[in-house]
Amino acid sequence: MESLFLALSRYSLSLYPPTKFIYCTNGPNIPIAKILWENVLVETSIRAAIRSNVEGVLKVKKRYRELRVSYSRGLIFAGPPG
Repeated sequence: MESLFLALSRYSLSLYPPTKFIYCTNGPNIPIAKILWENVLVETSIRAAIRSNVEGVLKVKKRYRELRVSYSRGLIFAGPPG
């Protein structure tokens, strides 16, 4: 099963080459690819909720900074990529 996930990961990186990396000191760097919202494979209503949540936080980023309030939002996804 692990080899399947590795193959899927390599395939995903071939479709969406990384444009940036998260640099790690205790392991390999993590590639970040530019993914379109339409390519997020979840139910349409769930994708819309996630997008609204992410974009909503980004829209008020400046205001949060002015108020010196943390504007970060954490999202946890489970399951294999894709």
